[in-house]
Amino acid sequence: DMDLVQLSQCRSIEDVIRYVLEENCISEEEKPSVIMVGDREHDVYGAKKTGLSVIGVLYGYGSREELQSAGTDYLCETPEETAKLLKGMM
Repeated sequence: DMDLVQLSQCRSIEDVIRYVLEENCISEEEKPSVIMVGDREHDVYGAKKTGLSVIGVLYGYGSREELQSAGTDYLCETPEETAKLLKGMM
């Protein structure tokens, strides 16, 4: 069985997301309640291609411009802001 690190080294971000969804038995009907958190444009693109909403975070490697141009649904500057946003979605 491959772990996520091995999988991410040889697969696209879309494949990794699909793997995580499948391993956690998340159905198509449940996808609207799943949110990807990422710090680079490929995270945003992967989330969008697999039907997920995405929070772009500015406390990683990507810039505001990179995440916005990739089409992030939300943008957070701090982990606290991300936590507050997620709590508000529950």
